[in-house]
Amino acid sequence: MKMKMTFAGAVALLGGVGAFAATPKIDGKLDDACWAAATWHSDFSRPSDYRKRTTPLPKAEFAFAHDAHTLYVAARCCELDMDAVRALKVSRPWSGNEIEFFLSPSGMPDEYYHFILSPNADKQYAQYYAEGGGIRPDPFSPSWTWAFAWEKDAWTAEAAIPLSAFYMTRNA
Repeated sequence: MKMKMTFAGAVALLGGVGAFAATPKIDGKLDDACWAAATWHSDFSRPSDYRKRTTPLPKAEFAFAHDAHTLYVAARCCELDMDAVRALKVSRPWSGNEIEFFLSPSGMPDEYYHFILSPNADKQYAQYYAEGGGIRPDPFSPSWTWAFAWEKDAWTAEAAIPLSAFYMTRNA
């Protein structure tokens, strides 16, 4: 299932994101007590003209939280055919199932960090977009961790992004 999960201004607005007293173990499993206490977002809808599909979207949900040094992301993506999802192997994101999220600490719509997690890809993706995409090659190379897990009808993901990874933000 391809979907975009957007959370603008995460670093600037951390007061609006739940804080963890105990951090999660980044193993892809969403069984940590901190995720049970997190605010989960779901009820996504497909645009009415999107390829004229009438099949309902499988449920997807995500949560963000933080501690003093790290932003945490968790997601659960239900699938209609988990065997096909597990079997798919791709060399990079955008070729399989993924979660994309965009973070804009400056609040400017044309300056953001873009992260992609895919349980099917050999590697994950992160980029910083600014100056109309004129930063080439993209020097952004954050140190972040992620993991995936499989459930009966879903795949799950967790990521930990140190706040220091947002080092390219202007006036930070």
